[in-house]
Amino acid sequence: MAGSRFVTSPWRLLWLLAPIAGLVELGAHLYFAGRAPRETDFAELKSEVERLRNTGELVVIAPEWAEPLARKAFGEELMPLADVARSDATGYERALEIGMLDQRSPELSGWTELAEERDGPFLLRTLKNPHYEAVRYAFNEHVRPSELFVVEWNGEAEHNCDFTPRARVTAGGLGGHVAYPAERFRCSGGEAYFAGVTLIDDQRYRPRRCLYAHPPVNAVLHLRFPNVPAGKKLRGYGGQSFLLTRDGNAAPIEFAIFIDGHEIGRRDFLDQQGFSPFEFAIGRGAPERVEVTFQVQSKSPVGREFCFAAEMR
Repeated sequence: MAGSRFVTSPWRLLWLLAPIAGLVELGAHLYFAGRAPRETDFAELKSEVERLRNTGELVVIAPEWAEPLARKAFGEELMPLADVARSDATGYERALEIGMLDQRSPELSGWTELAEERDGPFLLRTLKNPHYEAVRYAFNEHVRPSELFVVEWNGEAEHNCDFTPRARVTAGGLGGHVAYPAERFRCSGGEAYFAGVTLIDDQRYRPRRCLYAHPPVNAVLHLRFPNVPAGKKLRGYGGQSFLLTRDGNAAPIEFAIFIDGHEIGRRDFLDQQGFSPFEFAIGRGAPERVEVTFQVQSKSPVGREFCFAAEMR
C-alpha cells in the first residue's frame, strides 16, 4: 500500500530513550545537589566522619543552622559539648569541616586545606590552623575540689563555698535563669550564688560553655586554681546570657586575674557586650607552676549571672 512506507517501527524509536534518560539523570542530579541534607543523610555520613576525623579534631558544620542535625547523628564522641559550645576555634590545631551545598564556615576562614573529599551532598575538608596556640590548661576542665578553691572575701574574713556533686539541677526555661548544674561550689546568698560549669548564650545566641561565678553581695568572689602550668598568656571570654541582659544597663561585672598574688589584668564586662574576649600576658620569669586567682565582684550583684571561660596558653 502507498501509505505503508510512512509507518515507523517502535524499535526505531528506542534511540530516543538515551537522551531522555540523560535528561532525567541531570534533573535528578540538580534536585539532589540543591536539596538540603536530611537527618538520615547525616546518619549515613557518620562512618565516613569517624574514618576521617583524628582524635581531638574539631568537627564544624556549614552552614551553622544544620549543626543540631549533625550532632544528633554523630553523637557526643564526634561532637562533644565542649567543642560545640567552644568560645572560639583558635585552640584547635585541625578541624574537619562538613559543608552542605558547598558552604564554608566563616570561623575557619584562612585555615590551610589539607584534604578534600565529596560524599553525596557533603564536602568534607580537613583543615589546619595556621595560627594554632596549644592550650596548656583549660580552667573549665578543672572545676573540682582537688583543683579549685572558691571563697567569698568580705574585707575581713573568707567564707568557703562548699562543693557538692549532687545539687538540684534546675533551668529557668525561655527567659529564665541559666541551667544550674549538679556539681557546684555553693556560696552564701541562695541557689543562684555558686561556681560551676554551665552554658550561656552569646550575642549570636550560640551556646558557650563557661565557669559560672555569681558575684556575692557585699563581698568579692575568689576562684583559686593552685597548680596551673604557666604559659605566655591567659586568654578567654566572659559575659552573661545575652537573651537575659541584652537590654540591661546594670553595674558592670568587675573581673581581675592574679598570678601568685600579683594582678596581671582586669576589665569590666557590660551587659550589651555579650560574651566578649579578654587576654593578659604572663610576665617573664614565672615559675613552672603558678596559682591563678580569678576575682569577680559587682556593685549591683543581684541577678548578675556572670560566666567566663579561660585558658592558659
